[in-house]
Amino acid sequence: MRIKGSRTECTLRNDPRFIAGIGAVVSHAACRAGLLEWDQTEFAAATEEACRETLSTLSKIGKRELTVQLAVADFPGRVEVTIEPVTTHRGVRGLTGRAAVHAVEGVCQTLQRRGVDRVLCETHAHSLRVKLIKYCSHLKAATGD
Repeated sequence: MRIKGSRTECTLRNDPRFIAGIGAVVSHAACRAGLLEWDQTEFAAATEEACRETLSTLSKIGKRELTVQLAVADFPGRVEVTIEPVTTHRGVRGLTGRAAVHAVEGVCQTLQRRGVDRVLCETHAHSLRVKLIKYCSHLKAATGD
């Protein structure tokens, strides 16, 4: 029997001590999705790097009260991590415009060299999100991708 999948959501504050926890969540989801151990490790490290880069970029552009919303979802054969930088001022709102572009620009460039198969940048409700996707390498090889 195969579990259909799961989703974990969390908020990451601008504190580097929390980033290792994100790596553990991603690694667990990658294991549930059936990724090989090497791919689990690489994808978790890439996600940690994306979080560090996002928070660092937000700090550089002067955004206080920084948080990053993360959603980690596993499916049979793949893992998806959605990263959305947000600022909190009178509630939660997405980071938009030039600030959003700066927040994800370095992340996309960095991750194209790491253990991520796809990096998608999407606009949702006037904010920018980055989605990292990792497929099972043994399944990709079997389908010819």
